[in-house]
Amino acid sequence: MILTVTLSTLFVGTSVSHVGVRGYMYQNAPQIPPNAAAILASFGTSLTPAQISTLKAQFGAGGFQNLSANGTRPSLLSTYLQTISNVSSNLAEIGVLIQQGQGSLAIGDMKSVEVDIRALDALTSGTENLIGSSTNTLNEISVTYGINTSSQASKVQQLNEELQGYMPSIDELKLKASERSYQGTALSLNASLSRVFVEANFSVAGVLSWKQTPLPGRSITISWGPTNESLSTNSTGGFQTNLSFPFGTPSGPSVVEAFYQPSGNDTSLYEPAYSAVQVTVKYVQTEIYAKLTPSTVRPPEPVLITGNLTTVTGRPLIGRSISVQLNGSPVSNTTTVTDGAFYFILTIPGSARNATYNATVSFNPSSGVFGETATSLQFTVITIPTVMELKVGQGLILSGSNVTLAGKVTYSNGTAVNRGALLIYVDNILYANTTAIRNGTFDYSVGLPILTGFGSHSFTVSYLPAQSWINSSQNTVTVYVLNMPLVLTAAATMIGVSVGSMVWLRRRRVTVAAPPPSAVTAEAVLERPRPSPPKLERVQESLAEIQTEVNSNLKVRRSFTLAQTLIDAKLREEHALSETAWEYYSRVTKRLAQITDSLRQLTQLFELADYSQLPITQAQADSALRAATFIRDKVGA
Repeated sequence: MILTVTLSTLFVGTSVSHVGVRGYMYQNAPQIPPNAAAILASFGTSLTPAQISTLKAQFGAGGFQNLSANGTRPSLLSTYLQTISNVSSNLAEIGVLIQQGQGSLAIGDMKSVEVDIRALDALTSGTENLIGSSTNTLNEISVTYGINTSSQASKVQQLNEELQGYMPSIDELKLKASERSYQGTALSLNASLSRVFVEANFSVAGVLSWKQTPLPGRSITISWGPTNESLSTNSTGGFQTNLSFPFGTPSGPSVVEAFYQPSGNDTSLYEPAYSAVQVTVKYVQTEIYAKLTPSTVRPPEPVLITGNLTTVTGRPLIGRSISVQLNGSPVSNTTTVTDGAFYFILTIPGSARNATYNATVSFNPSSGVFGETATSLQFTVITIPTVMELKVGQGLILSGSNVTLAGKVTYSNGTAVNRGALLIYVDNILYANTTAIRNGTFDYSVGLPILTGFGSHSFTVSYLPAQSWINSSQNTVTVYVLNMPLVLTAAATMIGVSVGSMVWLRRRRVTVAAPPPSAVTAEAVLERPRPSPPKLERVQESLAEIQTEVNSNLKVRRSFTLAQTLIDAKLREEHALSETAWEYYSRVTKRLAQITDSLRQLTQLFELADYSQLPITQAQADSALRAATFIRDKVGA
């Protein structure tokens, strides 16, 4: 049997310890919640008292309370298990009381029958409340623990059906008891109607007597559905009242009951008395006629629902609320007009995909004599899938180069698409978007920055259609990038080693030809040609030419080159070709501190112009020229 499994399997990541020989106790409840799904799954299929008792015992002396959320407050799971345990116990006790009352009725012990009937009324009412509570708790468990509780919901429904199965036997016991004499105390009860509509008044009346002698001024309790009313008998022992069944009362047979319970001196003179009468509760049956057009749609096209609400005899119901649910979710409400007519316009969301949808049209009154009704309509949403082919020109490329992405977007039937947008992603970061699709084909070039990292990089193209009824598609390719600076550095290193070796060998071979150190004089060094400062008019001419440059990128580059020329002239030395812009900045600002800020700004702009994918703005270009002019003024050109 399911309940005999070891309880350690009902918990995930939770330690358990033995509690005597009866089972296990949950140790870490405040920190680690139990595996609610496993516990509910272990809860048997018939939910008999024996099964529940066995499971309860396995949790130790505290029973289901050992599943508390924090050691003191019951958890949802413990509350549910305890509630179901109480329902099961009540059902078992109801069965015993019915048999007990039938036995007492058979031997004429009407006093015991009365006691059993009152106990049955209390138990059935309490059990109905417990079943309703367990349903609410199950919904909370489903949300809190994120588990499917539909199986348990079915079991709770079985318990409710078991309770309802006892009701005919209880009603039969009440009716038979009302027909028997209570040792001289008699109570009669009659109804003015045998078939009544909800919320419609009808009357009940009766007489209380003892050995055919009326008993005036006695209290009579009338009970129907969830309602009770107290009456006093008149001078002839009679009583009468008007009553109605509230909206929501289940249609079908229902019992109105009358009770006499002696009080004061009457307790030693008269026996309790009971009587009941059965009536049939009715609703006016209704029906909905509805149609939906069109039956096949493409989002965001609308769907029109029209219809009428009437009774089954064709009487139109005007001013009644009609609701529509789409696949079980409420979407709209309206009110019936002349002839009970109504209509809805449902707009299909753009996110809808190929599927068949159910639209349920319902009339669910909260009062009145008309019963609820509903009808279901279906429509199909059609969308068109697309397929993307994507190719890359080269699988291996140097940084600073361009990657060409070429491909084609077609519908599922192979027809090329002509509209839509393309989103280009590099390593999952949006690089660009374009609408350059011609006959379904596209060709896009992605420029890689010079400092792109060494290794594999992903290039993704996503197609976004112009119409919501066309599905998007995407594809990804991978390109291996070789970092250009690293490649050049490695190549330069190898060349440097080779040249160094050749120079060393040459020096060894021509050592005799080299002049002695004493021959290299200071005068000889001073006589070597050095860069001379450019003439002021030439510098002014260069600044003027740069000022007229319309290409912002070139304007920044030319400003940096001019500044570098001026600085070299000032220091009377030439910069090395292998020297980076920032290495140059670090070297010269040690000797020309007065241009540090301007050269830093100019170097930053030069790096952006040389390596960045972003365009250089006119403002940035003007800033570069101002920095070059400042450097000109400081180095004294």
